[in-house]
Amino acid sequence: MSITDNQIKELKRLRKELNIFINPLPKTYEEADKLIKEIYANWGK
Repeated sequence: MSITDNQIKELKRLRKELNIFINPLPKTYEEADKLIKEIYANWGK
């Protein structure tokens, strides 16, 4: 499954809020889900 608009919005929001560099953006839903979970785990938000 491909990445969703909501995941893209969430990654962009996290990138801006935490001032982190996410490149390239994940291509699949699963990759994006994993990345978002890792960011939350590392930054405890």
